[in-house]
This record gives sequence, C-alpha cells and structure tokens, in this order.
Amino acid sequence: MIKQKVFSALLILRQGWSILMLVLAFVLYLHLWPHAPVPGNDTAAYIKVAQDLRDFRLDTFQVRPPGYGWLLMLTGSTTAPTRFLLVAQLVMHLGWVGLLLFLLEQAQVNRILIGAFTLLALLPYNVLPVARALTESQSQFLLVWGIGLFVLWLNRGKWLHLVWGAFFLAFLGITRPVFQFFPPVLALLAILLAPKLRNWRKRLLWGAAGLSLWAILIIGSLAFHNLHYHGYFGVSPLTGLHLTQKTGRVLERLPDSYARIREVLIHYRDQSLLSEPHQFYNYIWKIPMDELRPEEGMSYAEISAYYTRLNLVLIAKAPLIYLQEVGYSLVNYLAPMNNRLSDFSMPVLKIVWPAMHYLTLLVLLFSCLFLGGIFLLWLGLSKEQRVWFVKQWDVADRLRRSLLVLAGIAFTYNTLITILIEMGDPRTRLPVEPMILLIGILGLDEWLRLRSTVRECLQAYQASQVSQAESS
Repeated sequence: MIKQKVFSALLILRQGWSILMLVLAFVLYLHLWPHAPVPGNDTAAYIKVAQDLRDFRLDTFQVRPPGYGWLLMLTGSTTAPTRFLLVAQLVMHLGWVGLLLFLLEQAQVNRILIGAFTLLALLPYNVLPVARALTESQSQFLLVWGIGLFVLWLNRGKWLHLVWGAFFLAFLGITRPVFQFFPPVLALLAILLAPKLRNWRKRLLWGAAGLSLWAILIIGSLAFHNLHYHGYFGVSPLTGLHLTQKTGRVLERLPDSYARIREVLIHYRDQSLLSEPHQFYNYIWKIPMDELRPEEGMSYAEISAYYTRLNLVLIAKAPLIYLQEVGYSLVNYLAPMNNRLSDFSMPVLKIVWPAMHYLTLLVLLFSCLFLGGIFLLWLGLSKEQRVWFVKQWDVADRLRRSLLVLAGIAFTYNTLITILIEMGDPRTRLPVEPMILLIGILGLDEWLRLRSTVRECLQAYQASQVSQAESS
C-alpha cells in the first residue's frame, strides 16, 4: 500500500514537470517566432481550399484535400496565415508530445529515455513544422493521437478511445493524401491478427470495424463527392504527376503515341537541369497547364489518369532506373530538415541539429536491428512457447509493445508509399517524425530490459555454480 502511494506521488510529480515543460515551450516558441507561420510552396493551394470552405462546403474541384483547409478556415487564414494558426499548430505539437509522454509513463519506460524523448521532441528542428503554414504539424497531431488512442482501445477497451482514434486516422487521410489508405491497411492487419491473438480478438475486430467505418464516412465521402461533381474518384489527383519525379531520366523512351507530350516534358526537364539547383525532379510543376494538358478540355482528374498511364509505361520500359530513383528517394527522405527558423542563422546550430538528427537515425537503425533479431527468435519458438511468453506480459508490457508495433507500421507505411511515388523530400518524412522518436526510445527500452534480464540470469547461474562447488 505504501509503495503504491509513493509510486502515485512520483507519477504526479513527473506529470507536473512535464506539464511545466510544455507550457514553457509554448511561451518560448511564441517569442522565438514572432513572424510565424511562414508560407510554403503549397500554402497558396491550401488557402484556396480554405476560401472554398468558408460556406462549410466544397463548391469547386480542389487539387489539395480539404483537411488542412479546414484548419486554415477556422483560424481565419483564408487570405494569409495568421498568428492564431501558429498558436493552433503549437498547441497540436505540444498535444501529441503530451500524449506520448503519458503513454510512455503508463508503459513504465526508463525515465532517462523519457527525458531524452521530451528533449528531442521540443528542440527547434523538431518543432519546425509548427512555424510553417503546411500540413505537417496537423498530420503529426492526427497520426499520434490516432495511433495513441487506438493503442489505448486495444489495452483498455474504452469505446471512446476507438471512436476518436479511428476518426483522427480517417481525417488524416484527407489532410495528407499519402495516408488515405492507412486506415484500411490497419483494419486489414487487425483482421489478420485477430485469430492469432485470442485475448485481443474482439477488440481487434471491433477496431477494424471502427477504422473502416470512419474511413468510409470521411475519406470515402470525399472520394464520392469528387466522383459525383467532378468525375474523379479519389482524394487528390496528383498521384500521376508525382510519378513523373521517378521517370525524368527516361522520357526519351516514350513511344510515338506520346510524341507531343514527350517533347514538352523533355523541354522542361532540360530547362530544370540548366537552372538552380540543377536537378529535374520538380520540372512537372513548372509546365503551364495549357502545355501539360494532353488534349483540349481535359479535366485535372483526366490529366492525372493520363500521366499515371504514361509513367507506368516508362517504369515498365526502365524498371532498374525506377529502382535507382527509389533508392535516391530513400536517402533524400531521411535527410535532415533545417532552415533559419530552426537554426536561427547560427553556424553552431547548423552543425548540431543535423548531427542530432543523424544520431536519432542511428538509434532508430539499432532499434530496428535489435527488434528484428527478437522477431526472428520469436518465429523460432513453438506455439506453446509463444503463448507462455505472452502470458508473462503485464499491462505495461502489452501497452509498450502494442505502441511499438503500431508506430513501426505507421513509419513503414509512410516510407514505402513516399519513396515509391514521390522524390522523397525530407518534408514528406515529418508526419512520422514522432514515430521515429518513439521507435528509437521503445527499442532502447526493450534492449535495456533484455540486458537486465540476461544479467540476472547470469548472476543466478553463477550463484548456483558457487553453491554446488561449496556443497561438493
């Protein structure tokens, strides 16, 4: 009883310090970024969506999905990003940090690792998305809260956790199009795992139902809206155009049936190579619509479908070049994201922040290798042995490991979709940056626990050997 009271008191004290840290971070970043949020290359397109949403409905076909447009509209950012938008995005950032701190505490993760997570999550280069009028900050919030609440549903079985968790993940699909298939993928995995995890079978199946229902209501509704009014079934028609970032090196291989478009694409690709920064990956966005359109009167949706077919033809003709571009995208995807808003034009920080980013990636790599080894060992066990091990897990173990698995799924999903379709800009990694931190921290915690267990076993073995020697 006394130990439980002491533990509760320490937990309240740590939570108090965490809240104080988050409040200080809120005040500090409002002071450090007096002119934020800063517009990005895509901000104008999202503002256009926000203007369309002022009557709380989409009246015209928008290239960008409406998820971030809703936030812009509700914060009064329908002509330019407002200060209220910065406050909202900063609250969302601190909100996902606070939720993960709560989950790490509940999972009884090593306190030093929790402190390291808090420090990293509140450093300027990780808070940077808040200072830009782009989708990354909202995407981080929706992904973390969706994953976090779904984990709580699996471990505690409260319906409110499932309802809100599934809602956040579905809304993420119309905020960041790369995640439009994430809820169905997660639902499918839950269905496949249900027969193997008897204790969680009902919660996994209900979780799959909740994810599917919200995906239909939110993502499906937007897709059917676009189909009914604009003849395009989908969230955003940019997939075909993004694929051109993978085929720029082999445009000359297009057949003569694409002759006119081939000349246009080659011309603008070469122009991009001659201009700064001497790369062609974004040449497609510099082509005027009149030249980009294959036929007069084609809609944006038809253009996207046309370029999807065009790029699939090129990928089929040069699959190894495509794989080379995928590899380049992965390297670019993992590059650090840094600018004046995070390094404040200080030479020291221009070195320190990228160094810390790559150190985080090394920890992620170590965690993945360690956990991969554990998984291979797990596959070598018999069914009875696996059941016995799972029965040894307490509440904190189940929470910690389910959080680790879902974080890994989210990171893997975003990484694969991004490097297979886009050029892998570091900005496309930012929505799963919390997952990278989480996998690194939880992987290290599992390693420390295993090391402690092995040490205890060795000490017990040595003690038994000494006892046998003395008795003999």
